[in-house]
Amino acid sequence: MIQSFLHNLKRNKIFVLINALFLIIYSLICFVNHYNFRTYSLDLGIYTRAVYDYAHFHFNYAEIFKVQKENILGDHFDPILIIISPLYYFFGTYVLLVVQVAFIHIGAIGIYKIAMQQLQNKNLALIIMVSFLSFYGILSALSFDVHTNVFAAMLVPWLFYFFTNSKWKHVSIVSVLILLCKENMALWLIFIGLGLAWLYYKEKHKRNFALIISLISIIYFICITMVVMPALALNASYAHMHYAILGNSFGEILSNLFKHPLGAVAILFKNHLPDKTFDYYKIETHIFVLLSGGFLLFFKPQYLLMLAPIYFQKMFHNTPTIWSVAMHYNIEFAPILILCFIAVLSVMKSEKQKLLFSVVYLILSIAITIRLCDHTIGFVDKTRIRFYQADHYESDFDTKVVYSCLNKIPTNSIVSAENMFVPHLVDRKMVYQYPFVKNAQYILLSDDIHSYPLATDKMLKQIDSLNSSANWHLLPTNNHVYLFEMVEKH
Repeated sequence: MIQSFLHNLKRNKIFVLINALFLIIYSLICFVNHYNFRTYSLDLGIYTRAVYDYAHFHFNYAEIFKVQKENILGDHFDPILIIISPLYYFFGTYVLLVVQVAFIHIGAIGIYKIAMQQLQNKNLALIIMVSFLSFYGILSALSFDVHTNVFAAMLVPWLFYFFTNSKWKHVSIVSVLILLCKENMALWLIFIGLGLAWLYYKEKHKRNFALIISLISIIYFICITMVVMPALALNASYAHMHYAILGNSFGEILSNLFKHPLGAVAILFKNHLPDKTFDYYKIETHIFVLLSGGFLLFFKPQYLLMLAPIYFQKMFHNTPTIWSVAMHYNIEFAPILILCFIAVLSVMKSEKQKLLFSVVYLILSIAITIRLCDHTIGFVDKTRIRFYQADHYESDFDTKVVYSCLNKIPTNSIVSAENMFVPHLVDRKMVYQYPFVKNAQYILLSDDIHSYPLATDKMLKQIDSLNSSANWHLLPTNNHVYLFEMVEKH
């Protein structure tokens, strides 16, 4: 068995080298960011704490950032974290970063297998895999914490692979895993199912199975967002109805989409907020998508249908950051655009044309990713993503001092910490994001400008107040980091 494994590695040397190269790049982005305190309570801290709690057979109640205890599944329904939780014992606070990188490579293998099956050309399959691994949305997602929609997106290639090969048991398993990643992935899966039904409308069994996927996803989406999540939430409602331009409920949104379809299409391209700062966020995203393979959607509209809910969730949202090319809000484009590209290649007859087109596509993918790292209209924290520059490896803090402070906080203690320190403290008895103090025994702060959710001047006043308080004792530190210990009352 070992000999067979080594033989396969040798035969697929380039495949292994490509994945190893991107594994290094991805690691240099996300692991370095975490080590240098450029990951945050929202979202790595809360998700890692959830994994920690699940690994210890407890529910998670989002106490990190909420005043009252509320099951975290009422905020985002992502029970995939329960399945992942045993890995906490191997990777600690890095667990979700490791899992996210692993999922991306799993997705890349799925892309490679589909390309090999449909194109029967190893060189083309390798080029396509590199295009996928270098897709701007993947690097952007890796540069900002961890999000379970990344896991779902990386399962989509396998859904296609198993579906194409009529492996219905595997299709069912992958579909369930996608649903478990996050509640809004069910909405996406509805349209993926419809797109597959359109692609295979001449094959009755496949068409019907795809429609069953869509139907189950509709039922799941309705049950989770309208029944389960409101039941878990303190305000008894779905927490992410952030589409005021269309309405404040699912009913209002659907009604307005049907009543004003042209107006809805216009909103996809224009800033619907009064602040002109965001005028070109949507246009930039459209250009990025277009040059990353979006132009092929005109030839294969089935894949455009699959992206309909992604465009909806991005462009109608109240928050301009979500319209942009930043963070994890573009990850779903990666598998669909690459799969569309493979579909277009598969109908081309000339091998030379396929190779030329693949090379051009790869160049475009890399160029767009370079643009992401170099200059964007929408804000992208370049320090987090430019793994090739020295400042990426420099922290805003003296890391020795901060890690020394972390080590001073006992594992059985309760701590309140600033945003960027929270992901490193999820293994304590409890951790809160400052300014939530509650019953904390330690408070860890800094005078760094990244003081979210407090303004910097307010954070500095809080530090002065704690320093002069009789209830808190400042432990010896230096370099702009402050560790306060509660004074025991006799």
